[in-house]
Amino acid sequence: MWADFCAAFEAYDIDAVVELMAAQATWEMPPFDRFYAGPEAIGILVRNQCPARAAGDLVMVPCIVNGRPGAGMYLRDDDGLAAFQLVALEIEGRWVRRVVGFFDTDVLKRSLPARPE
Repeated sequence: MWADFCAAFEAYDIDAVVELMAAQATWEMPPFDRFYAGPEAIGILVRNQCPARAAGDLVMVPCIVNGRPGAGMYLRDDDGLAAFQLVALEIEGRWVRRVVGFFDTDVLKRSLPARPE
């Protein structure tokens, strides 16, 4: 499941990301007070707000975030890969029930490299 989530993002396969979400899944991005509920809303969020636009634009580095599976998200830029977001996943069986994305890249850089090799 964890690997599938990362692979779907790296492939920019938003349909696959949506298929991994539980019916009541939520996606939060503190400090923003808005959250997205349900696979359809999450798909719209990723399609419209994620700066990645094609396979290879985003690299996911699996890690543990607050004791949960997660990943460092890196976006391709002119210099290679730049830290973008740290996500923590709540997984139940074969479904992602909750994603919490942290845009504070300092947190990501303390846990993972600023630019993965």
